Amino acid sequence: IAYGNSVVISVGNGGVISRSTDDGGTWSAGISNAFATASDIIFDIDYGNGIFIAVGASTTAMLYSDDDGVTWTAPTTLPTTSSLDAITYIDGTTWFCGLYATNPYVYKSTDSGDTWGTAIDVGAGSGYGLRGMAYGNGSLVATLNHSVSGWAVYRSND
Repeated sequence: IAYGNSVVISVGNGGVISRSTDDGGTWSAGISNAFATASDIIFDIDYGNGIFIAVGASTTAMLYSDDDGVTWTAPTTLPTTSSLDAITYIDGTTWFCGLYATNPYVYKSTDSGDTWGTAIDVGAGSGYGLRGMAYGNGSLVATLNHSVSGWAVYRSND
């Protein structure tokens, strides 16, 4: 769920995107299959600088809206065709998204999510999957999960 410009956007299973313009009091019927098929899942959404960006499990993997969630478009280039599990707004036009994989990676965009740089290895090693990210006070923080070792938190100041 994300809030921006007096709009609340909720995302989830089946690629559903729902919208509220009254602080969650009522919700639109939502957009179904936003990522193309009913089996797609939208894992995360964030808002920054007038843009909502949603990520999930799909070959599309990412959609953005610059009209308060009314319409959704794929960016010019996707960071990957694999599942993206987390998205976070940094500042200005900078965003990070994260990939749950054998080795977790993050991708950086400096043009409001239209294009994405090459993968940056989080450094957690094999078997960890990225589950969430947040930015604050100059640090990007990521939560990771390992089936044997459990949860870990990684932080980057650069």
